[in-house]
Amino acid sequence: MSEVVYTSGNPVGVVPFLTALTDYQKKGVGVDMMLKALLNVSRLCMLYSTNLGDKRKFFKLADTIVECRMLCNFGRPVMTFHQAMSVLGKRSYMEFWHCLFTCLAFFLRVPEQLSGDMNFLQKVVFRRWSREKLSFCYRFFKSWSLTCGLLAELTRRSALKRAVRSAVTPEENVHTKLELQVSNALIIRTLCDMYVYFKWIPGYEPIKAVEYSCGLASGLIGVLLVWKDTRYVLPPMAKDVQPCERCGHKHALQRAVCVLDSEGGGSEGGASADEE
Repeated sequence: MSEVVYTSGNPVGVVPFLTALTDYQKKGVGVDMMLKALLNVSRLCMLYSTNLGDKRKFFKLADTIVECRMLCNFGRPVMTFHQAMSVLGKRSYMEFWHCLFTCLAFFLRVPEQLSGDMNFLQKVVFRRWSREKLSFCYRFFKSWSLTCGLLAELTRRSALKRAVRSAVTPEENVHTKLELQVSNALIIRTLCDMYVYFKWIPGYEPIKAVEYSCGLASGLIGVLLVWKDTRYVLPPMAKDVQPCERCGHKHALQRAVCVLDSEGGGSEGGASADEE
């Protein structure tokens, strides 16, 4: 990560593009977010293509990206469970509602990732397993973990708004405003994902164009957050803002990357190329 000088809260100085790109590709979650964006571009092209041959090409490309993301995110449940227990151990230092929603998000993510792993095994090895049941389980737990994550982020955002009003030094002002911007971006990204993953509810059929556009927006927001983290170093954290319990003492952009990584958003839950 490259040093940047701040004047009145604005970054000055230029980081060479290739250096930043090298830093970006070292972050696995950044590559995953790029794949997610590319996946939904492929789906949109497949949706609007009028040529049957082109549709098949985009379908195969999307299906390959799905398998790649599922493989890259395989085997995460144990790590997620340890993270959940770590957060639970800090509950006495956390505001009640934030602690509750954060812990629920983590514990719901464990069966979500387990069903995602089983979906991957069904897709490549155990083809007799029921993909419909496994996909239902994945979407069910994914949708609720996203809901709890959204509520946890909203409780954190309320604390950040108070910190913005009470910021005194220029460094605190820079940090708290960026924290709030990152929190807003994570909330929007979560809402986009929630539009996709509640398909387990009978009768809920999201519009394909909107669904793929939401997936694309989610991926692009993730790409932007990881990209910014490779280019900026912020002043110390504002004292008025409690560090994120999931990610420790990290500044806003590092926290965003940590949240993206902890969500393990690369698993497609065994979905076919035309659905997520």
